Amino acid sequence: MSLRRILSTLLLSSVALVATPTAGNAAATWTKASTTVSIACSSSSTLSQAANWYFPSTATPKALVYLQHGFSRSNANMEALAGKYADAGFLVFVPTLPSSTASNNCAVNNTGDNTTFLNNVAALIGEATVATSSLARSYTTAAGLAGRTGQAMPATYVIAGHSAGGDAVSYIANRLRTTWPAAFANLKLVQLLDPVLSPKGTNMATGLAGLATTSTPIYAISSPPYTANDQASGTTELLKDVDRPFLGCG
Repeated sequence: MSLRRILSTLLLSSVALVATPTAGNAAATWTKASTTVSIACSSSSTLSQAANWYFPSTATPKALVYLQHGFSRSNANMEALAGKYADAGFLVFVPTLPSSTASNNCAVNNTGDNTTFLNNVAALIGEATVATSSLARSYTTAAGLAGRTGQAMPATYVIAGHSAGGDAVSYIANRLRTTWPAAFANLKLVQLLDPVLSPKGTNMATGLAGLATTSTPIYAISSPPYTANDQASGTTELLKDVDRPFLGCG
């Protein structure tokens, strides 16, 4: 089964799991390591954010999945879905980002202009092959904690985001296209999990407009319009900006 088909199946079968964290998974075949990742907030400040890594049982993961939570959530809310990816053989990286910080705009949800911060989040992946980079250092620490020292981080990857995280990762993926084309070439899929537009800015529209010029697959799954997904605002934006087959609607 192809990488894309495996991820599509996981997307359809497990998106509902992002709503609440799990207490545990006795049948899990993955190993979790909790560490931190440094992300520049501005030219003069850097955030140290909690980050969970999920290592599959296989010695060679199929790819890296960058999984981003949405507004008022954390990486704990993504554990059930992250575990599904890891059970299927993927290495998963799940950071916690501030939800909404109007004072400095360093947040997953855009309440002012968070593009500079999202550019710095994109740099995590764009510079991942540099041994001293923030993502590489976080991975090295996590691999040591998980007993996987010497296991290389996969070169290919998937970017996935839930709710406001879908708005953010659309922008992040396109930023990789414009700024780190070598890294973008290794992006195999963008997954949007019930995406929701931020209250300000045009991050998702900007990101999707750029991605639409490429052959990078963009898959989404959405709930019917209701209050929590802002009446399916992200899905509406996706269908407006990208003329592609729509994977599924729950």
